[in-house]
Amino acid sequence: NYDTIYNDQTDAIAQNIRQPVQQYGYTGGLAVGYSKPFNENYFLGAEFAANLTSSDANFSAGASSTAFSDQINIQHYFDLLLVQGLNITDSVSAYVKAGLSCAYVKDSLTSPAGYTPINVTSNSDDYLLGLALGIGMKKRVSDQIALFAEYQYHDYQKYNLSDFQNLSATYSHYVNVYSQAFVLGLSYFV
Repeated sequence: NYDTIYNDQTDAIAQNIRQPVQQYGYTGGLAVGYSKPFNENYFLGAEFAANLTSSDANFSAGASSTAFSDQINIQHYFDLLLVQGLNITDSVSAYVKAGLSCAYVKDSLTSPAGYTPINVTSNSDDYLLGLALGIGMKKRVSDQIALFAEYQYHDYQKYNLSDFQNLSATYSHYVNVYSQAFVLGLSYFV
């Protein structure tokens, strides 16, 4: 999810725009981790995950002569997490995760500029540092394999993007970036 804000910097009557847009798509990734039991019921561990995402979040605004379009996406992200869990039974565990995430965010905005308008594209890309949280359950199907389902939340806060021209007005824009995912996966224990 992207909460996008476009601020008119030059008009006497500012025409600011604020719009939430969503990036719907798929995420795939791999993670490696280590887990240590405290006693029969509790465990503590750490995990590093690398993920790729698909799709873009697209937003368009303005009349046909002043319309601009903005395409933004998280292309990939990395998580470093602490994992704390509880063994509910011999084969079922519940756990929570908390840590840091680093996401590569890319933005491409196209807008008409000048009194004889021509379309100009502004590009921004950067790695954003944020918070990663998760909660999940794991079911062991053998000594080495487990299936898991997990809810993940990431918050990368505010990202300032390039200023752009829309006809004769200059706009600044920024976005608040956060994501939610429901993850299904397979764990292999060594």
